[in-house]
Amino acid sequence: MVLPLSIPGIATLGVYSFLNHWNMYLWPLLTTNREEMRTVQIGIGMLQFEEMNSWNLILSGVLLLLLPSLLLLGLGLKPLVRGITAGALKG
Repeated sequence: MVLPLSIPGIATLGVYSFLNHWNMYLWPLLTTNREEMRTVQIGIGMLQFEEMNSWNLILSGVLLLLLPSLLLLGLGLKPLVRGITAGALKG
């Protein structure tokens, strides 16, 4: 009885947790020491140079960075809204 009532809250927590960990920049920058271990966020930051910027590579990396977030939002928007409004007070 408790689990069906808590599914929207668990879905909301899962979405927020995924987006928080997916958008991390500083922790992977500090903990990785090889180029093969770097994340997409760090790779996009390393594409920016002082002399010139290759905007086509930067924007394609940003698109790759946004795809999982947009896909998660499209699939989980209904449980997310239900979970946010489940804790709201009526009145």
